[in-house]
Amino acid sequence: MHFPLGLEKMEIVVERGQLEFGQLLVLFSDGLTEIVNPSGEMLNIKSVSDQVAGIYAIDATRSLASTAELLNQDLARFEGGCLPRDDRSFLLARRYLD
Repeated sequence: MHFPLGLEKMEIVVERGQLEFGQLLVLFSDGLTEIVNPSGEMLNIKSVSDQVAGIYAIDATRSLASTAELLNQDLARFEGGCLPRDDRSFLLARRYLD
């Protein structure tokens, strides 16, 4: 069942943390993990995490815009030309200063 935004009753959990220098924070909507390929397989949290980690491991100094573009290319390859069913929203943040 799909609830309209903000109408499902749920517990909100607030956590605090601090990024260390060079660490990358990735936030994304469920639409990203629910991308479906031509075989009907759905992308999942581990796959998204592995894709981002792979991109970041190659060059952690790459701009976030470039990292986002590479992630979008990986997602498009996974979709294999299928029309999106949902959004592909994500946010990347990295700590630059000590």
